[in-house]
Amino acid sequence: MEEREHGPAYEDCLDYTPTARSVTLARRHTARLVAAWGYPELAGDAALLVSELATNAVLHGCLRDRLFRVRIALGAAALRVEVTDPRGESVPSPRAAADDEQFGRGLLLVGALADRWGTEPRTVGKVVYAELSIKAHKGDDGPVMRRPELTLPALRQAVATVAAPRLPEFFDEFQQAFVRAGDEDSGVPIRMFYQRWGVVVEIERYPARARRLHAAERAVDSTDPDVRAAAVLEAGEIVRAAHREVTGG
Repeated sequence: MEEREHGPAYEDCLDYTPTARSVTLARRHTARLVAAWGYPELAGDAALLVSELATNAVLHGCLRDRLFRVRIALGAAALRVEVTDPRGESVPSPRAAADDEQFGRGLLLVGALADRWGTEPRTVGKVVYAELSIKAHKGDDGPVMRRPELTLPALRQAVATVAAPRLPEFFDEFQQAFVRAGDEDSGVPIRMFYQRWGVVVEIERYPARARRLHAAERAVDSTDPDVRAAAVLEAGEIVRAAHREVTGG
């Protein structure tokens, strides 16, 4: 990473006691700090990464009376978060958690959010890091296409452009809406179908907005209830904003 050659533009490093409250404090501190550094679009992802890595440190990497450290560094190319703990022999690795397990999904979320992540040994302990590429998250706030009309041909083309894997779902739902409209002798199911997929396209045609929504959807499986609650609020705000833009309401 470029910061190792030239030094980071901004850097913050704090030690925490190995408690659940410290995870919450570290997450909130990260979100505020990254936004203050001028990258609010990275703040949510960075906070989630710190939360998951710090939770792992508290559960598996800490010893009694030993602190864990959270470092955040902003370089020219990436934002890097690091969590250092004293147990170098306990190296994290992703695994598939059972449906009834409370924990075990954190590293899957880290892998989904981060552009890079891994571990580095220390003389005592280890560092687990995750990086968010600034170029991948900056400068793509504009739409990749014009907002389509709420007609079947226009929506079909739009879905094919911004969310091609969802085309089978699109056609299945249209068929279901058509059947319901006939059964109910009403055009409401068709109008609802157009609005729903208009909202999907409205979100997906903005890459930064779509990335925020998908990150929030993944975060709903977080082990941290505060992260889950924040993710639900974030997803709801994104969908409601897109709905207002599509319907004018």
